[in-house]
Amino acid sequence: MLNQWIQSLLSSAINRDLRRREERARAASPPSAVIPVLAPGGLVLGHEFSDEEPQAGAPVTLSPEQRRRHVYVLGATGTGKSNLLLRLIESDIAAGRSFCVVDLRGDLVDRILPRLSAAGDAEHWRERLLLIDLRHEEDVVGFNPLVGPGDAYGRAFHVLEVLRQQSDSWGVQLEETLRNCLIALAETGGTLLEIEMMLCNASFRAATLAKVQDRYVQSFFQRFDQLSAEQRLGWSMPVLNKVTPLLAIPRLRRFFGGAHTVSLQKTLDRRSGQVILVSLAVDRLHQAAYLVGGLLVSAIQNAIMARVDLAEGDRIPVNLYVDEFETMASEQFETFIAEGRRFGLGLCLSHQNLSQMPTRLREVLLNNAHTQIYFQTGAGDAAQLAREVSLDLRRDALQRLLTQQRTGEALIVQRGDRSRRIRVALSQDPAVSPALLAGLRQASWQAYGRTREEVEKELEQRRVTFERPAEPAPDAKKSAEALKPKDQTKEEDYEVRHRPRRGKPGQDKK
Repeated sequence: MLNQWIQSLLSSAINRDLRRREERARAASPPSAVIPVLAPGGLVLGHEFSDEEPQAGAPVTLSPEQRRRHVYVLGATGTGKSNLLLRLIESDIAAGRSFCVVDLRGDLVDRILPRLSAAGDAEHWRERLLLIDLRHEEDVVGFNPLVGPGDAYGRAFHVLEVLRQQSDSWGVQLEETLRNCLIALAETGGTLLEIEMMLCNASFRAATLAKVQDRYVQSFFQRFDQLSAEQRLGWSMPVLNKVTPLLAIPRLRRFFGGAHTVSLQKTLDRRSGQVILVSLAVDRLHQAAYLVGGLLVSAIQNAIMARVDLAEGDRIPVNLYVDEFETMASEQFETFIAEGRRFGLGLCLSHQNLSQMPTRLREVLLNNAHTQIYFQTGAGDAAQLAREVSLDLRRDALQRLLTQQRTGEALIVQRGDRSRRIRVALSQDPAVSPALLAGLRQASWQAYGRTREEVEKELEQRRVTFERPAEPAPDAKKSAEALKPKDQTKEEDYEVRHRPRRGKPGQDKK
């Protein structure tokens, strides 16, 4: 009996020792030895770690469904944001998913192109890749935000919203004048380049209004034509001041002014696997780049929201990446964040610090982004973000952790799950020859672009057609009485249609 008891005791001790050894071996094994269970089209972002077990950790994965519920990335420059975005984009390429990237400088676009080239030859990407690179002046891909899905009013108001968002001053008369110009041009297939002609060239204005159906727009320009030359100038100059960044830079005149425009809606709805890459060339275009980015993001939003008439199963999934997004987000972007998922859109928004965002946009984003990834931040952001993190640490310890993370380390916060510290896996740049990259760019341009000379010739022909404006001489008898509403109902209707949607009261800058 005693011997059996001793043998049992020894056996239990040996088994416990073996279990401990196995547990230590598993903990010491490299993260790559742990094989994750991935949803179809999912990816491994990186691996968990802690101060106690810096080498150990389970893989951290992200599924396509989690992507569709939006990803928010925050961190200072050089902390690992671009590497994370590339990991997500590589997953899209491998799965054949459609995606768009709006990049302020173009560095991210330059790193995506080799990945596309490694995944398929130039012929494969010829009509699948729409590349808009404003760093290149000779190859023009035209874009007209006044043409596209929806009605003319929706397109005009999207442009108006972006221009207002990018302005540091606004006024009631400015908004009314600009709004009527945009509606008239959107209704007749005009471009942003014609705003100046609409206000300063009577021949062009008359030719355009002859095709406009909206009686309120007609009425506004009847009043405009009856003003003195000095009054017309007073109404026009604040508007021209707002659109000058688009009119004064030659490459932007070619970008916005050509008759040929890409259709973002057709590109995204054509099939799965479509790619739109945008380099805004902020180092060359400076403040104007933010305006261009805002118009492009707004147009993508318009194209996605136009899917309301499609059955849910016909809405091709699209992931949209916007770096430094707060510089391009209009107030309508809040709706995009809240409702984009049901239209097949997954957002991945990244930037450097919370103070860059308006308070309301910040609240909408933090409440709606399912996955939030925080790289190293400043002390001010850490104090606010510590409230979003559910780690077993005191608040002051969490704040220190957020400010002291190393490059590639991040905190990931997901709704319905515990917060985790992760090391993001490194994305390796593939080796692709310059000739292959040039062929990829050329294939995209052949499908969507035109030469600089072609566009400039077209713009010059349009200018010459209306180079001799004939200022109208309105009959003095057809003055305010002819334009006066005939009853109170019409007067109220007129005021509602022309009342500014938003804007600070005050005088316009001239």
